[in-house]
Amino acid sequence: MFVNISNLSLNAIAAVCCYLPERSTLELRQLCKSTNVKVCSILSVRETVVTDFHFSSSAEEQHIRLIFHRREHFFTWALCLLYVLKQLRVDSERFLNLETNNNIVYLKLTSEELPRILQYLKRFTTLSKFPLLRTTDNIQPEIINAYTEFIKGKCIKAVFLHQFDLTPSNHLSWLKLLSEIRTGFVHIDVESIANKQSIDFLQEVAQLIKEITIIVGSSCNLSASSNLSLARQILSRKCDSLALRNKSFRISPSQAENMLQFVHRLEKKVIFNTYADDSFGKRGICRFGTYIFRLSAEMASIRHVDYK
Repeated sequence: MFVNISNLSLNAIAAVCCYLPERSTLELRQLCKSTNVKVCSILSVRETVVTDFHFSSSAEEQHIRLIFHRREHFFTWALCLLYVLKQLRVDSERFLNLETNNNIVYLKLTSEELPRILQYLKRFTTLSKFPLLRTTDNIQPEIINAYTEFIKGKCIKAVFLHQFDLTPSNHLSWLKLLSEIRTGFVHIDVESIANKQSIDFLQEVAQLIKEITIIVGSSCNLSASSNLSLARQILSRKCDSLALRNKSFRISPSQAENMLQFVHRLEKKVIFNTYADDSFGKRGICRFGTYIFRLSAEMASIRHVDYK
């Protein structure tokens, strides 16, 4: 019995392609126009995982890197991207690079092209998962907004904001992105926390995110009292786990005691990690009410007893 494969539904085509080698799937695209569209649209009906979604900017170019653990997910995305770029009349040979040996997709687009490509691509990514998002701060607000619309509503386990300079001009755009996705962890590395706007931004992030890591560069001149004040303000919000790693600040025994008293009064259970100064001496552990202070190497940890 012969079956006209071009008459099969998209879900049926997707099921067939699960059993075909990549070469046969590529040949299937050449059968006819409707089959080609269905094969390239498999992404819309197949659950895929983009293991690492990274985007950044340089000059007028926008860069996207997609890393996949599973080969079939990489192949499904590659087919769809080739189709999308063709539909939008974007030269795939110029703007798309497929690193087939490592399952990595690279896109290099102009600031004008990126929003419309993301908008068109979104219709195919309903079932796609993005557990890890990485980005940098040198991105214009309108580009951040385009990414926000693309990943809106997605559950993203961790967000890494690298080389962040806490530029006030795009604070609102970053906050909107974080509010539009479902994530419980944000890592921010900054060279300095230089002004009130920077501190306000971190407090706003703490209003959205439960677990935050802040890595501060060596050029930061924030005083010890300001570091502790920032930590208290962050932990007074939604955030209940904070790692503040500022190489220009190391908590002293008296400051650690004050932090223990502070967290003990909070109406929630929290974790706070930071660098410890040399006056603590040897490693140790002590308990204050329902909180445990632990010293390990150069790190001081304050955590509720319910957290192991």
